[in-house]
Amino acid sequence: MNGRDPTDHKLLLKKFEVWLKTEDRKLTSIFAAKSPRSNRERKNRKQGLKVLQSRVPHGQKIFEELLSAEFSGVNEEEKQLEDLRYRWILYKTKLKEAEELLVCFVI
Repeated sequence: MNGRDPTDHKLLLKKFEVWLKTEDRKLTSIFAAKSPRSNRERKNRKQGLKVLQSRVPHGQKIFEELLSAEFSGVNEEEKQLEDLRYRWILYKTKLKEAEELLVCFVI
């Protein structure tokens, strides 16, 4: 045990969940936009992806704090944590694919 209050886990869980939803919505909006037709659109999309990529370390830090926090061990919390772990991996994969797709548009 690390001396943290188990409620820290719930707060971190919520914090990370909100952060991840926000970032994923931004990524989805970049993906949802039509194929970039001009250089300016490509640059804007590339800049948006760079900003999202620059925030991944912050998200990783929150996630690591969440993993190290004590929690009550309730099955529901475990399920939430596993769901967030999956969504975090999925988000990073989508972000990488978006960057690769953008490179294809530039070529």
